[in-house]
Amino acid sequence: MIKRKESELTKEEFEKWHARNVSVVYSQAFSDDLGRLAKRDYGQRYAELQEEKNALLRYGRDTRSPYVDAAKLSFSVRERIREIDLEQAMIREQSKNAKRSPGLLFKDVAKTELTARYKKDKADALARGKAYYDKWFNDNHVDGHPVSYYTKLIPLKQEDLEFRLNPMNQELSADSPLMNPYFNFDQTETRQPKRFHYDNEEAYDKATNTPEKQRLYDAIVQVMSEANSKLTWLDSSSPYYLP
Repeated sequence: MIKRKESELTKEEFEKWHARNVSVVYSQAFSDDLGRLAKRDYGQRYAELQEEKNALLRYGRDTRSPYVDAAKLSFSVRERIREIDLEQAMIREQSKNAKRSPGLLFKDVAKTELTARYKKDKADALARGKAYYDKWFNDNHVDGHPVSYYTKLIPLKQEDLEFRLNPMNQELSADSPLMNPYFNFDQTETRQPKRFHYDNEEAYDKATNTPEKQRLYDAIVQVMSEANSKLTWLDSSSPYYLP
């Protein structure tokens, strides 16, 4: 199906179709290799923790990517992932002098990189001063390393990233008159008000038309974000809405 679409559509049309209809996932072989390595090098408990962590990280994954956006995770999920990272770090420390079995190593299979969300959150924390940054750092790092929800696992072999057609394949062009050009796909809400009736730009401009007002507005948004993070039962939240 994917190859057929590539041959039928122009390059621009295919890129739009691909973005809407194709997911990128880790191959089963890649996941199995990592599971075997975890168990071989650090034992059964470490492998069990890794399985639990992988399941929790899925809550923050985009439907079209295997990578995690920490902003999509609830406070309780992030806390549990940090606890798992801490226990795994202790296991690795206890095992550092143990004799390793010969064979495949993690560095032969994958590498890790920081996510764009980590870089953004770090910059935001630094901008708020040393005290805020120090707390953010302590809350989101283990032994000086970012918690797993701030990293992405990248296979070294291209075939370990598989492209799969979404079950609800969308044939409708994004340029179709049936598509709402104002729909924001970055929002978690599926029902969004029509700007024609509910446009708030004039009020927003009045609320942020001086540096002082802008700082106050940003502070309110930050407070809302922190308040929402305490509501661990929320599947998703927005700093622009009361919980």
